[in-house]
Parts: sequence; structure tokens; C-alpha cells
Amino acid sequence: MAADVLLVTAAHLPSIAPLVIDTGRGKRSCQLDLRDPDDKRALHRLLHGADVMVQGYRPGGLAELGVGPEAAARARPGIVYVSLSAYGHVGPWSAKRGFDSLVQTATGFNHAEAQAAGEDVPHPLPAQVLDHAAGYLLAFGAMAALHRRATEGGSWHVRVSLAQVGSGCADWVAWRAACRRRSKRSTTWPICSRCCRRASAC
Repeated sequence: MAADVLLVTAAHLPSIAPLVIDTGRGKRSCQLDLRDPDDKRALHRLLHGADVMVQGYRPGGLAELGVGPEAAARARPGIVYVSLSAYGHVGPWSAKRGFDSLVQTATGFNHAEAQAAGEDVPHPLPAQVLDHAAGYLLAFGAMAALHRRATEGGSWHVRVSLAQVGSGCADWVAWRAACRRRSKRSTTWPICSRCCRRASAC
């Protein structure tokens, strides 16, 4: 059975139609303004019946509104709280807001694309690769946490950042290129045991 998903947004927040079409298929939605005490109580009531909560605000952003991971776990013991941030949950940039295109620039992707094109002007990737890759990792993390809840109990917090995903993607691209150079052939998936120490990454 598929998950029963509810998208919670608010009237004062931006709604970008192509993104709603891309990510909103099959979801119900509602509008709650967490600055309003009644709406905040409504969200806590929704949490009572939730298995997973996914949010993409900067670290601490929802906690300031009373809906951080600790508050969610109090409202619904056993919840899996999944957080996506731009630049990580610790460190000097952790409080910065951001989205895929900005993080592509900050992590060097746009510079590398310009170099590949032989130009000096930064080039964005042709797709929001960090968003999509992070989404897969968030889903995997949520499933792993649900498994741990089933076997160990407790509430769980999954954290992913676009910058970490970007770093991982860049490492993978460099690793694959090194494998190709060493094996002298182009393969869809490199033969790691001969090519690099990070065989466990397969």
C-alpha cells in the first residue's frame, strides 16, 4: 500500500506551480499558519496519527514555531522526523537558507560545468539534481528509521543536506572518472575492487 501523504503549507508561503506539479501528485494538502496558536494545535493533532514528518526548513526554523523534532516526538512518540537543510545541521553555514541552485554554486558544480563547456560563465546543471538525489536519500532514511523503530522502538530523526548530497555526487563523479581511467574502458558501473579503495561504496 502507498503512503497516505498530506502536504502542509500556508497561504503566506510561496507556491511554485511547476514544483507543485512535480512533487505534489497523489498528495492531499492543507494550509496551516504555525504562527497562529489554533493552527499550531491542529498540526499537533495531525502528528498524533503520523508515522513520518518531512520538513525542509533551515535547522531550528520549525523548532522556533514549536514543531521541531523534540516537540513532534512528544506529540507523537515513535514518529520519524525527517529534515532537509541546505548547508547542513552544524557548522558556520547551518543557519543559512538555500535551495538547489544556490547549493550547486556554493559546492562548485556550476564552475565545473563552465570548465567542461570551456567557458568562464558559471553553468547550472540541466536538472535540480541535488533536490532529486536528496529526495531519494530522505526516503531511504525514513524507511531505515521506520525499520529501527519496529525493531528497537523510539522516535527517530533523519537529517540530510543538499550540500552533503552535492559533495557525495562530486566524489562519485571523480571516483567513477578515476575508475574509467584505470580500467581503460567505459563502463556503466565501475569495477570497484580493481579501481579504488572505496569498494564498500558499491
